[in-house]
Amino acid sequence: MKKKRATRNFIILGILLLFCFIFSFVSFRIPTTVDNFVGFYNGIYGGIDVSGGVTATYVVEHYDDFEGDTSVAVDKAMDRVEGMLRREYNEYFVEKVGEDKIRVTIPKLTDSTTITSNYLVNYITFATEEIKDAEAYKPTFTGANITSASYFSANGTFGTLIKFDDEGKEALKAMAEKSPSTLYIYQDKDYTSVLLRISVDKDSLTQIADSNQLFISDKSLFPGRDEAEIFADKVASGMIGVDMELDGEVSMIPPALGENAGLSIGLILLACLLASFAFLVIKYRELAFATIMSLLTFVAMSLIIMPIFTAIQVSLAGVVGIIAIYLITFIAHIIYLEKARKDFAKGKKLLASFKSSYVKSVLANVDMYVVILLTAIASLFVAIGAIKTVAIIVAILTIPSMLSSMLIHRGMVKWYLDINPTKYKRINFEKGEASDEE
Repeated sequence: MKKKRATRNFIILGILLLFCFIFSFVSFRIPTTVDNFVGFYNGIYGGIDVSGGVTATYVVEHYDDFEGDTSVAVDKAMDRVEGMLRREYNEYFVEKVGEDKIRVTIPKLTDSTTITSNYLVNYITFATEEIKDAEAYKPTFTGANITSASYFSANGTFGTLIKFDDEGKEALKAMAEKSPSTLYIYQDKDYTSVLLRISVDKDSLTQIADSNQLFISDKSLFPGRDEAEIFADKVASGMIGVDMELDGEVSMIPPALGENAGLSIGLILLACLLASFAFLVIKYRELAFATIMSLLTFVAMSLIIMPIFTAIQVSLAGVVGIIAIYLITFIAHIIYLEKARKDFAKGKKLLASFKSSYVKSVLANVDMYVVILLTAIASLFVAIGAIKTVAIIVAILTIPSMLSSMLIHRGMVKWYLDINPTKYKRINFEKGEASDEE
């Protein structure tokens, strides 16, 4: 009875895995919709190496009242752009071109990927009227009057806190005397792009001036933390004293590894997978089937999970991360089998060997996973570029790796032992002398 049930379970799991891998690589139009299902594998986000990128050059322009070293201002602008890109991309390039230009390159994650103003340094101006003549308008409150702009949250509400200096305070008081109805925050030198428009009156604007700070909190503007942080960073960028203007056009660059990079990477990963399977067959013979089924389950879970996270952007570093987490998973499986082999060699019966070794293997694997996960998480906060890519992939795929090695694998081995509970030569184990068993 157990043998039949185990055989049936293997068949059912095999069918499920087959469907999973079919849906990983097959594309089709979703019925009754205009959308296409591209397959899990094709849905994984690629880095510049694999999917190409978007690049643009920007001229760094100074405020009319700019004071300071131009090169320092450009360096600050580059730091700000990198800080914004770091929120969304693992790998990107920000480089100085000449004395006053910055070239920005990001991965082409989707067909609509572009370099938006979210990533650039803005010219910030406060005004209480709609500015129609940019040439004639003389701003009295600019980013130079802002001392800080930061994200905050309170009682589940997200917002931005803007603090300004005494000159900004006096400018707002002068604006209040004109009995305004609206406060505008512009984010470009031509005063054509309004970052925020809020209703104010003389009293409210005077109170803002007296406190030297402005709280902005609106669920329609900031439904989540990301929106509030982006807004705060846009305002804070006005403190640098420069503005970035597009020089030419935003253009596409081809994948650094060629148009067939995705296929090449897939073949490399498949070769690694088959090599590990061959090792298992040589080492454990029939038992390798159970371990291979468990590893394939990990691969299937990974293919489903990876397209969900835009943070997983596969490039050459991404391939290293995928191979690293697979190797970790593979080792975790081997630990269980080797501990069982050792117990069996001490004289325990076959079933008892796997039962006693399971707890010991889980303890060893937990130690390994804790170290790996903590290292990966720590790397997310300090690393950039390739190292961050590897860390993100390892951190996200550690959960399916643990499920596969410490839970699913045990089930696969149990099913196999239901089919073959005594014939240890079929799994290449060596029997030791009998010992007392509980």
